[in-house]
Amino acid sequence: MDFLYQIDSLEDPADYPDARRQAHDPYVELSWYCVGRTTPIAPYQTLIVGYDDLAEPVKTDAARYMDEWFTKEEVTQLLPYLCIELGHIASVRRLPVPMNIFLDSGESIANPVARLLNASSWRVALTLSPADNDYPLPFSVSAYYSVVPSEHGEAEPLG
Repeated sequence: MDFLYQIDSLEDPADYPDARRQAHDPYVELSWYCVGRTTPIAPYQTLIVGYDDLAEPVKTDAARYMDEWFTKEEVTQLLPYLCIELGHIASVRRLPVPMNIFLDSGESIANPVARLLNASSWRVALTLSPADNDYPLPFSVSAYYSVVPSEHGEAEPLG
């Protein structure tokens, strides 16, 4: 496997009034990730540079991070569902593997979405599951978006 994939889609801002947007951008960007994957896409040693040498908790975070991306086959199944069934405008980005998860500063970029969602600046927008009509994947996926911080540095409450 040479690549994993990231899927983003655009949605109507009326559905996400607390979303952070660029002034010139008429849409809210949703970032999709796998939440119900039960088996790894591939051995982590083939997906992450230096995986065997990683210490905890970075090693566990790196594995969870890789499990959130999509394979090419999953993209070919999910993309039509997002675009045709849900009416999203979607884009796909290729991520080369094995992936070096460290920045030049030594900081890991392998932060699972669950960690992002613990911060007050991100929210889950949608979750799709095999129970949904015509949903094509055997596991659930979710999309998250960035929210506008309040004057106290936290996300504005919904509602």
